[in-house]
Amino acid sequence: MPTVRFQLRRDTAANWTSVNPTLGPGEPALETDTGKRKYGNGADAWTDLPYAVVSPTDIISSTTVGRSLLTLANPDAVRFLRVNADSSISALDAAAFRTAIGAGTSSTTGTVTSVGASGGTTGLSFTGGPITGSGTITLGGTLAIANGGTGATSAAAALSNLGGVATSRSISTGTGLVGGGNLSTDRTLSLATSGVTSGSYGSALKVPTITVDAYGRVTIVSENTIPALASGNYTPTLTAVANVSALTAYECTWMRVGNKVTVHGRIDMTATAAATLSRFTMTLPIATTMTAGEHAGGVIGTGFGGNFQGGVGIGNGTTIEVQIQAIAAAGRAHWFEFGYRVM
Repeated sequence: MPTVRFQLRRDTAANWTSVNPTLGPGEPALETDTGKRKYGNGADAWTDLPYAVVSPTDIISSTTVGRSLLTLANPDAVRFLRVNADSSISALDAAAFRTAIGAGTSSTTGTVTSVGASGGTTGLSFTGGPITGSGTITLGGTLAIANGGTGATSAAAALSNLGGVATSRSISTGTGLVGGGNLSTDRTLSLATSGVTSGSYGSALKVPTITVDAYGRVTIVSENTIPALASGNYTPTLTAVANVSALTAYECTWMRVGNKVTVHGRIDMTATAAATLSRFTMTLPIATTMTAGEHAGGVIGTGFGGNFQGGVGIGNGTTIEVQIQAIAAAGRAHWFEFGYRVM
């Protein structure tokens, strides 16, 4: 059996109005852009035909925003739609709508019969209500701390309730501090100067002496010179002065503490004649300017005796004179140790 499909005549609202056809009796037609329908009567043109009645179901289930569902007889007046119990639709004016919802009968304004207010659990209260005509509702009380308030009616009480510190309180400075005062403004506590000049103390040649008080403050700083410490090895240069025919030098060891230098080592000497004072000079590891015999001294020996004597008038202060009482005109090894002052 073949399928039969019925389709309504359809076009946009603008085209229906432009063509303005006359529909046959009972012939339906649809505006595709508005969803509204008209049924012909065989006599009236399109623009003279009313739109079809819309059922409550069409209104309730409609989801098209801005689509007109029906045409009112007086489109300039405000109307409110009411779906009745029998599924019919009534268009109510403002007065009738207010009556339907129990909000008075005036066509322009409604009447509120009573207005009141409550602070609930905030700690606030209202006075002047309920208002049945005109009047003023006044808010009073104190907002509880739990609701973001202070629970107080004065600044001092609010400060106390919130755990603040009164401006009459003050900060006192202890030993070594400055900058205290009351809390009416910001205060900055700083360390008081201790009298010690700021800077770095101590070096390779100086050691600081520091005085600290009971509060851990440095109150005195001084520096003390460290005695110069040095040591090394050198082979002296030997030069004959009297009764010496040969001299041999060996590597010696020296050490300096402060301005005192100590030298020890070995030299070999051959005297020209026995039982005669032999003299020679020895260079020093560190130059000095000795001016008296007591500025240097020491011992030298082979088992036959000998002595060192300060190099008085020796010259540039880079040598010391050694004197040995020769026992024999022969070569002998001599071990020595002497000290002198660096001046």
